[in-house]
Amino acid sequence: MKSPLVSIVIPTFNRGSIIRKTLDSVLSQTYENWECIIVDDGSKDSTFEVVKTYLRKDSRFKFLKRSRTPKGAPTCRNIGIENANGDYLIFLDSDDILLSDCLKGRTKFFEKYSDLYEFLIFPGTIFNIVNQTIAFSSRFLEEPDVHQLLRGVGAWQIMGPIYKTGFLTEEKILFDEELIQLQDTFFHIECILKSKGRYLNLKNTVKPDNVAIIRSINRISNSNHFSIQNENRIRFGTKCLNLIDQTNEKLLTNLKSIFIMGIITAFDRNKKEIAWSNLIRLSMLKIYTPIELLRIYLVYFSYLFNLQKIRGFYQFRKFLLHKYKLHIWGGGKLISEGTEKCVILELKRLGIVKTNKKLK
Repeated sequence: MKSPLVSIVIPTFNRGSIIRKTLDSVLSQTYENWECIIVDDGSKDSTFEVVKTYLRKDSRFKFLKRSRTPKGAPTCRNIGIENANGDYLIFLDSDDILLSDCLKGRTKFFEKYSDLYEFLIFPGTIFNIVNQTIAFSSRFLEEPDVHQLLRGVGAWQIMGPIYKTGFLTEEKILFDEELIQLQDTFFHIECILKSKGRYLNLKNTVKPDNVAIIRSINRISNSNHFSIQNENRIRFGTKCLNLIDQTNEKLLTNLKSIFIMGIITAFDRNKKEIAWSNLIRLSMLKIYTPIELLRIYLVYFSYLFNLQKIRGFYQFRKFLLHKYKLHIWGGGKLISEGTEKCVILELKRLGIVKTNKKLK
């Protein structure tokens, strides 16, 4: 019996200096029946020259150029889906790593439970090159995955799931090309809802099989960038509102938090005009009860007039944070020493970690 074909879709843009490690991790897979579709987003550096060496080396690598607008990783991933020939499909970013037994472990597990699930989610790790730390990339919160995703919290890395390609194509699930951020979160929400629960998040029941590489501590935080982020958050929330069953109170409550967070985050950045705009748009959504709106307005004015420390306003704010779980963002847990050693050995083999010193 022939082994199932796994399609690996990699969007890339100006990654000539680092994509080699990612492709090496694909090439080193102990499971051999795969195809790797690299979709370029219009690179201006040496990306194609680097990829070309792999195209010559192994026919399982394929290279495509984005042939339509808009520019961005979502479009490239969608082109990858449209050109995938595999029974299963995974996504991989062009600066991240698959551990050598990743595909072997995933296909073995999927073949065992193929009749039960449309996709499986495997845990991963995050390796920070700057401060030399490793942690789980998945968030292990004791609540349904879709709840934290609706709050805009990334529950797992993009390379965590393995999908039945037929499920994605039959349900017409693609990445939203209008979103500049949270596209993968929206994609995961749509997969969960359209699978009707036919998926399995393995969380920390199996060893991590992928590594997200963090190469910088600093993040863009200028005024223009925050304004774009804010608009994207509102757009994400509105799209989710159209996707979910609004009679499901638990889903709706978690989604409500994405709009409330927009107000609080704007005040934290001292963007009062954006906070007011978010409040008006929130009021027009007609998903909040009059009591909820009163509490939100009280929190807004407590921020506006710097009254947060006054007991009554503080209690309203505290209630709001807990009701909509704005205080629960999860986070990567530190991994065990044994798992850390396995990950480090793979990173050393790929030339990403060169020190023999124990990591922090």
